[in-house]
Amino acid sequence: MYAKPKIIIVDGLSGAGKSTFAGYLGEHLNCPVIHGDEFLFDSVLAKREEMERIFGHLPLEGESGLEYLIRCDRHEEVGRHRDFFATARDYIEKRFEEKVKHLITTQAPEFVVFEWLTANQLNKLWLNADYRIMINSEPDGRTRRLNENMYKIGKERVDIQRVRELAHGPCLVNASNINTVVYNQYDSFLKQHAKTISSTLRRIL
Repeated sequence: MYAKPKIIIVDGLSGAGKSTFAGYLGEHLNCPVIHGDEFLFDSVLAKREEMERIFGHLPLEGESGLEYLIRCDRHEEVGRHRDFFATARDYIEKRFEEKVKHLITTQAPEFVVFEWLTANQLNKLWLNADYRIMINSEPDGRTRRLNENMYKIGKERVDIQRVRELAHGPCLVNASNINTVVYNQYDSFLKQHAKTISSTLRRIL
């Protein structure tokens, strides 16, 4: 019987550096890193009828969940994402639990890092986590990182104004039950901070 791993959640706004920090933390803790977007995009295709109810149209044939959500953003339907997240929550929680159970039987990790935008909205995962980390960053830094990520998807999809609107959104540092807030200044800072926090986690958990 394998012991349940300690769950570490890394949260923050788009472009704050969550994925980068979670990756470094996973390296220092020598543990798996689960990216919530993996489940988020799957939930679009798994809940097609709910997507049509929320956004008014179905995903196109062959369209990925990411492409569908980008298309919704481009048609100024992002305001409906609150309903989308509420709809996707149960699916994401279930997939996360399945993934952790699989990791327990195949790897028996001491820790599992879960990274996703506004994970605190997933009450069950957020409240049951063993440690919660919030990543924050200056708006200009988030703008740059968001633009880089969107460029990777396809240059024609880059919308600088939209990126700036997202990057200048409110910070989530007021979310409840946060254990640590990391202010992202630059990549090497995240790397060093991940090393420090990993040492703390091994000591206190």
